[in-house]
Amino acid sequence: MKPQLLGFCAGSLLLGCTAAAVDERHDWGPTRVWDEAPAAPDCSLDGNAPLLDEVLDYAGLERDAFQFLDEDWDNRPPLGRPVTDDAFLLPLHPLWRDAPLRAGCNVAGVTARLDVYSDSDHGLAGSVREAAAMLDRAVEDPPLDPASTGSRDFAAALAGLCEIAGSDCEPDGVLPELAGWELVPVFDAIAHALETRYRRDERIEWSEGSPEEVFERGGNHILPHPDGSLEVNSEEVQDFLRSRSRATHSYRAAARLLFALEHADWSVFSSDHAIDWQLETEAGLLRIGGLGDDSYELPEGQLPEDLLFMLELGGDDEYRIPAGANTSAQNGVSVLVDLNGNDFYGYEEVSDHFDFLLPADEAGRFGPSQDFPNARQSLSRQGRQGAGLYGYGILFDLGGGDDSYRSLRMSQGYGHVGVGVLHDDGGDDSYECEAGCQGAGQWGIGLLVDRGGGDSYSSIAYSQGFSWVGGAGLLIDAGGDDRYDCAHGHPDFGGTPGIYPSAQMPATANSSFCQGAGFGARMDSLSGGVGMLRDRGGDDSYSAGVFAQGTGYWQGTGVLADGGGSDVYDAFWYVQGGAAHYALGILVDEGTGDDFLNQQLPPRGVMQGSGHDFSTGVLINEQGDDRYRFSSLGMGASNCNGIGLAVDNGGDDHYSSDSRSGWGLGNHSGECIESRPRCRSMGVMIDAGGSDSYEAPESDPAGFIRPENDSAWGYRVHNNDYEHGGGIDGSGDSGVHAGE
Repeated sequence: MKPQLLGFCAGSLLLGCTAAAVDERHDWGPTRVWDEAPAAPDCSLDGNAPLLDEVLDYAGLERDAFQFLDEDWDNRPPLGRPVTDDAFLLPLHPLWRDAPLRAGCNVAGVTARLDVYSDSDHGLAGSVREAAAMLDRAVEDPPLDPASTGSRDFAAALAGLCEIAGSDCEPDGVLPELAGWELVPVFDAIAHALETRYRRDERIEWSEGSPEEVFERGGNHILPHPDGSLEVNSEEVQDFLRSRSRATHSYRAAARLLFALEHADWSVFSSDHAIDWQLETEAGLLRIGGLGDDSYELPEGQLPEDLLFMLELGGDDEYRIPAGANTSAQNGVSVLVDLNGNDFYGYEEVSDHFDFLLPADEAGRFGPSQDFPNARQSLSRQGRQGAGLYGYGILFDLGGGDDSYRSLRMSQGYGHVGVGVLHDDGGDDSYECEAGCQGAGQWGIGLLVDRGGGDSYSSIAYSQGFSWVGGAGLLIDAGGDDRYDCAHGHPDFGGTPGIYPSAQMPATANSSFCQGAGFGARMDSLSGGVGMLRDRGGDDSYSAGVFAQGTGYWQGTGVLADGGGSDVYDAFWYVQGGAAHYALGILVDEGTGDDFLNQQLPPRGVMQGSGHDFSTGVLINEQGDDRYRFSSLGMGASNCNGIGLAVDNGGDDHYSSDSRSGWGLGNHSGECIESRPRCRSMGVMIDAGGSDSYEAPESDPAGFIRPENDSAWGYRVHNNDYEHGGGIDGSGDSGVHAGE
């Protein structure tokens, strides 16, 4: 027997509760299917590429040999294979890492689909499905179809949701009939997602494990807290985190919920007719209302902390509430949709007098330490603004306004053991956070999608397309002249070092892991996930410290894919297609714009298509009169059995470095030549076309050849058969492209 819905019987314009209304069939239109996207491209290496063949010949290689082969892995020390073949290694990672010549094509296959999704009706659902596929958790089942779910009207949909969420199902207020019909698929999808989350609790089988522990401690591995983190070396915890079926079901529920939210015609709520409707459930409040400029605060505001679904109808609103973020283990779904206005999303700030940091919230800050006086990291445990903390946290900001987002950690498209999504459909927006935000995932998916405008993104660490173990983090910006800042920390250039300390540059930088970064736990043998930043176009600027701009660490995959424009990239170490320790870092820049790499900040090392320790680093820049500056191990450099590839496909370019350790370098390095003498180190640089200039050291008797326009060169540091280095500047096709 369905509960009686007392708030819905108030006249012909309002959703009624009569038998006739319940039995009436609604035309839901065609069966709902996922949006189509391009198939994966053919990434074979059979095309005509004279420059590629010439430089490989110079380096003593052939196309099918310029990759990691079985012999390279077999020649590692005996412990190499079991250490690297851990339970969280993603199948995508070795396929991409081991084949550098396919890097541009592999990335293009993903970005082509993401670009189509950013223009499609259900692109957020498609983007989550793409992220799930990269995690080897592909979502194949179709979207929920309201014609077949059994919810024939709003009363039935609400009753089904009440059963899952725990409620007497007696709402306050009334809804227009058309508004109720639009909410049927949305409430069906919320109920489906909530039930999926609760069923996942059944896999918590370790001693003293609980949903509350996963919710509270699931993100503490890279966002430390005195309460500690999940014991990820426990077999029971690992079984829970890597469960294929549960994760796939989780991503399926997220995609279905996003599909329903995207499919809804929210315009039926845009009228002068005031709506004030709400219903309390054990899983959180359902609320629809607000036409003016409203302000929402906690804990003394008009809302409880747990929100299951909130629809804000318009106005320039201010939110100092979590806003589309799970706030407890019971609150497995939290959705906020704001229909229009220039909105502000923030939190209750606590002044802590550090000008170089965002104000703390009530949780305060950690530190400092004697070695790192600036290491005052946030201890915030509150996710905000599209944060899935062991659940689904979704924020939709619609209407194209100029919006501002401010938070500390676990925010702005963040997921741990869940899915978090922030979607802004346009306007000149500002995003501020500290760490674990702006498209960041740990054992889950974090997605930030901005549909256009001149936007600014600022953070310090673990953000802007970042992934930790088992996670995917995507930041997708559809266009405009955008600014991405991940606080570099160099005091000579206005920065504050050591907030998130860097082992490589402790006194002059921050550890970033931003702007397309995949991060794993080396000592625990936990392979990293997939982090990607996709900007479709515009004149953009990217600034960061150490590990950024297409970078990976310990079998993590990081990609920065810029779709065109005249762009500026600045960072220090392990950046711009630079990676370390069995990882992969890729930077691709499409289009014809003139790009500037490290013309402002001083470069330090392992950058611009360089790989260290069985890592692959790739830089591909299509066209434009570009300027490159790098230091040691840059521009197609290998080190300690890595692979480096740097390709510029056109324009009058300028290269500058005072180091011989680059330019197409094969180098075992002193740390690896004795322990792994028969594992190859391979580095290649290609400049195709244009009249190029080089500021480089002079040739020397040890084997370094100074690069010149229309010439070939190469450098093998130890001059043995396992080092391969080559560079070429000339006319012809490189065979390696961005965006193809």
